[in-house]
Amino acid sequence: MPSPRSAAPHGDEPEDEHAHEAHGASVEGARVGSFALTLDVLRDERFATYAAALQALAGILRDADALEREVKRLVGESRFPGYAALRERERLRGL
Repeated sequence: MPSPRSAAPHGDEPEDEHAHEAHGASVEGARVGSFALTLDVLRDERFATYAAALQALAGILRDADALEREVKRLVGESRFPGYAALRERERLRGL
């Protein structure tokens, strides 16, 4: 009985070749932040912590934005008449 690897439908590539690619055997050129994403990086337990921390931070920022919108909806917004002029003066002073 032929093995699944040697049995190729209609003379095409073996069926499990795509499965091999899906396991990250080739991640050339991929980057995460300032470092190259390699198979060793993916296997490092610190990368999982890093990725989880990024997800948590993204969730916190998303929730903070939702909280800001809800507070504005409930309380309203106030404008400070001189604030735009103050910002422009500070911007010009920085030049």
